[in-house]
Amino acid sequence: MQVYKDVVSSLLEKSILDIDIKSLSKIERALKDSNLSFDDSLDNPDAVNAILKQVLGEKYQRLVQAVNSELSLVPKMELFDRFITILNK
Repeated sequence: MQVYKDVVSSLLEKSILDIDIKSLSKIERALKDSNLSFDDSLDNPDAVNAILKQVLGEKYQRLVQAVNSELSLVPKMELFDRFITILNK
């Protein structure tokens, strides 16, 4: 399970860096304030997603597109599907 968390965590961090480097530290801080980290994306996708939307604002759709694109290359897995479904809300 940890390897899947690492995949999503790394993907989110990389995608956010590509979009706006300053947002990464803001998101990490907001996650920490909520006792979360990027590793919690699969276990607690609603909370992580809310923080991503709040911090990224209109840049959020770029993150969704980047994550969708990257995860489309990964074989279908229920864990990723749930995360992607919530991310695309």
